[in-house]
Amino acid sequence: MCKKLFRPLLVLLASALLLSACSAPQQTPVAQAAPPEPADWMTLDMSWVPGQNYDGIQIMEIRRHDENRLEIAHVPVTGLQALDDELAAQARSRMDAFEAASAQSEPPMRFMLECAVTQSADGIISVVFSQQDSLRQAQGQAPLISLSSYDKATGQPANPLSSYQLTGEMQDALSAQLRAQAAAGGAVNEEAEWLVNALQSEGSAWDNAIAQTDGVALVITDPSGQAMMAEISRQLVDETKQRLAAPPTTPAPEGGEPSGDGKKLVALTFDDGPAKNTTAELLDILKQYDVKATFFLQGVNVDARPELVARAQQEGHEIGNHTYDHKDLTKISMDEVNQQINKTADAVEQACGVRPTLLRPPYGATTYKLRDQLTVPVIKWSVEPADSFTKDTSQIVNTVLKDTKDGDIILLHDTHDYSVAAVPQIIEGLREKGFTFVTVTELLTRNGDTLKGGESYRYCRPK
Repeated sequence: MCKKLFRPLLVLLASALLLSACSAPQQTPVAQAAPPEPADWMTLDMSWVPGQNYDGIQIMEIRRHDENRLEIAHVPVTGLQALDDELAAQARSRMDAFEAASAQSEPPMRFMLECAVTQSADGIISVVFSQQDSLRQAQGQAPLISLSSYDKATGQPANPLSSYQLTGEMQDALSAQLRAQAAAGGAVNEEAEWLVNALQSEGSAWDNAIAQTDGVALVITDPSGQAMMAEISRQLVDETKQRLAAPPTTPAPEGGEPSGDGKKLVALTFDDGPAKNTTAELLDILKQYDVKATFFLQGVNVDARPELVARAQQEGHEIGNHTYDHKDLTKISMDEVNQQINKTADAVEQACGVRPTLLRPPYGATTYKLRDQLTVPVIKWSVEPADSFTKDTSQIVNTVLKDTKDGDIILLHDTHDYSVAAVPQIIEGLREKGFTFVTVTELLTRNGDTLKGGESYRYCRPK
């Protein structure tokens, strides 16, 4: 187990993306890291973060900003020049990648790269980078976590999980096993009581990871909110990656389709409608191709256009709940959460005679405590072409066709004409690859499972 817990620089929350870019310099640094080269269009500021010093390792703040975006990266400065250059380069690379990915997105754009550092008694410096930004936040994605550790004497990598990135799917695949391990191991030291609050948001638990010579120690929370500890080895990560990448192990019958249910299944979902001009057009397209989809509707739009809700239900589409007016459920009281859900359910039931049984929270945002109090399943997604940002039909089509696997849930918006225009090409392209379109409930119950209230679902692979 780890030698000690680190205290993270800041709790990584969405609000951190909106923090002021002002930071006062403080004491003389241990060593000056090589500054990133600024892009032509933005300014570059570098300063030392007040009060942040991990046993002689200071934290440098790099800011890039103009009138449309703010990018903040926190980088450790260890005094080992080669290592400091490498860590600064990692931050610069992430900022550059975000700039490229968000080049066509509407401002304002925000990027936050947090770091946390710990030093073990055997001379290992461990660094965890956690990235959240406007694109990931809009897609409901957990922070992207990278784990690294280095020999303090040489600055060379010293951890078998260095450079590993734990994507959302990897986190899902590992969570059940690690939570069971954590529950058997007991609670975190009381000195780290701050973790209980910091870890309430899903995904945030993965910010708190301490790289070690034999793997990584993770601080995670169980569904009750109790902070626990677990360990992850390179072997466990590698086995999980291989399992996720492997095709179904059962042999395919003649004709090339997988066995089991005999089909490669995918669910098309559409958020935010029904929309005035585009939802009817989308329903026409789905009817033409005989495809059933799932619509996660906002109650305010249901009240405005109940005839479209009735038509969607009559034509065999599944109707889900997307709250009344798209409030972030993690930032309001439970009474307000219930009001958002029930008011929408009432509107849908009045419009089409059926009460929705699935919830997609705005931004995909939930906490474990919130989910414990929900009585309906929480539906997220596994394929997201970021159509609200790209606004490019061809790019939307290409992303969906490239990323979709058997059992995925695709997130689109029927409020955008460019997204609706992509649907025929998506249907034709995925059908050419052997996919069959089903509703979310049909997909998630393909293996005989029963959906549970408060449980979160992103995809359903065949067994």
